[in-house]
Amino acid sequence: VYKDADSNSTIQSYYVPFNSSAVLHRCMPDFLTYDCASTGSTSACDAIKGKATFVGSSLGGGIERAYDELVASWWILFIAFVFSVILCLVWLFALRRLVIPIVVVSLLLVLVTIVVIGYLFYRQHTLIDESEPDIRRAFLAAAIITWVCGIVFVALIIFFRKDVLVACQIIEEAVKVPFAIPSTTVVPIVVSLLIIPVAIFCLFTAAATYTAAKTVTATVPVPVYHGSLSNSTITSHQYALDNWRTAANIYTLFMFLWSLGFIHAIGFMIIAFCGVFWYWSGLGDDKKPEMGAAHGAKLALRYHLGTLACGSLIIAIIQLIRILMTFYEKQINRLAGNNAGFKVVRCCCQCMLACFERFIRFINANAYIVCAMTGEGFKDSALHALGLLGRNIFAVGAVSLVSAYVMTMGKILITSLVCIASYYIQQAYYNNVADASGSNSILIIVVIAVVTYMITSIFVSVVDVCIKVVLLSYCYDLEINDGESRPYFMPTDLAKYLDEAKEKSKAAEKTQGAAEPMVESSS
Repeated sequence: VYKDADSNSTIQSYYVPFNSSAVLHRCMPDFLTYDCASTGSTSACDAIKGKATFVGSSLGGGIERAYDELVASWWILFIAFVFSVILCLVWLFALRRLVIPIVVVSLLLVLVTIVVIGYLFYRQHTLIDESEPDIRRAFLAAAIITWVCGIVFVALIIFFRKDVLVACQIIEEAVKVPFAIPSTTVVPIVVSLLIIPVAIFCLFTAAATYTAAKTVTATVPVPVYHGSLSNSTITSHQYALDNWRTAANIYTLFMFLWSLGFIHAIGFMIIAFCGVFWYWSGLGDDKKPEMGAAHGAKLALRYHLGTLACGSLIIAIIQLIRILMTFYEKQINRLAGNNAGFKVVRCCCQCMLACFERFIRFINANAYIVCAMTGEGFKDSALHALGLLGRNIFAVGAVSLVSAYVMTMGKILITSLVCIASYYIQQAYYNNVADASGSNSILIIVVIAVVTYMITSIFVSVVDVCIKVVLLSYCYDLEINDGESRPYFMPTDLAKYLDEAKEKSKAAEKTQGAAEPMVESSS
């Protein structure tokens, strides 16, 4: 249908035939090479062909310009990426001694912020005229509540100070693993490279399945100008889509999710083995691991593929259910109408599945670590891990909170520093970043930010796994050893908190033992 540009009214209707070519046994249209003179409706055909040409040239021109900008600024990108790797190494090296100061300073800043907010509320209370008693009372109540929150915050810090210090020390010890076994940093890169061909294969399979059809030959009239049909006919090859495509696409999606989770699980367990090699390689600070990622990969692939496949299968099933619920949400809403109760049930189901998926991920990660330590099966490892974490729940919570805060701050800090440095380097080189002859500052900075964040995430993912391994190894070390007849494997800085607790316990026992005879003599 051809419409007037101003009035949007229909001027004429017509058929515009187009060329097509076979691509992977699929019929693909080709507007650009068609001769409009043969259609009898040259103006309409030219209009459609012109729009197709404009879209193609605009898209191609934009990609070409972006490519030229990236090529022209290749040296800035190279410097930024090298700088990001160096900053990641410096950040991790600094964390070996700076986790406790970072946490202490952050807690003090939070406390100062609470006190200042309470003071601002109280000051506003004093400034408001007494003729408005309700507003004065509201600000006074806000100030009191804020200060009470500050007192509770201080009480929590004092109560959980030992767990927070242990958590900080565990993170500092875990950061030593990538430096002791550098091959751990290669594992996420290999995992990412393995995911690419799997994703391409599944995408190709999904496209081929979605367009699967049977060829049907039919005789149809030849279309001519104004939508009329001529008396002559041609033989047309049409496609009748098969009905099994939906089930096949669901199966392809499920296999992609399972394969993706399985590859990630293998990478996780290889890094877990490296952390286990480091922690249990010697007593105290005498850590000299003789095995690395290659041996960890050998053990994971030879003995624990069933454990990894089972854990990733559960995650894939939950993810598939969530995706299908989201995909069919419109159809379900159309059938249910504006039923508020149904919407609440649907939202609750999505929320419960999301929480259940996170819980299963948590169990899987810790089960893989226990499996690397003890060689148990998936079920026994999961139960063992839950028992270890449950008996040390405060330390686990402190490690989770502190590690998430420190690693997130590291990502933001490194990405920001690299982007700022790249911007000023670019500005100094081109004198004016908006100069047409220079580089596109926004594009370059966005690319640098994305790649830097990915590089930082690789290092952080390795450290995150190592933190989980050291935490579970620490909990397991406490259960199987006593520090006397069976010495601990934990580093000295971790063991000192246990020594302090033991000394306090012995002092309390001595005090109680000395008090008992006095009670007997007085009686």
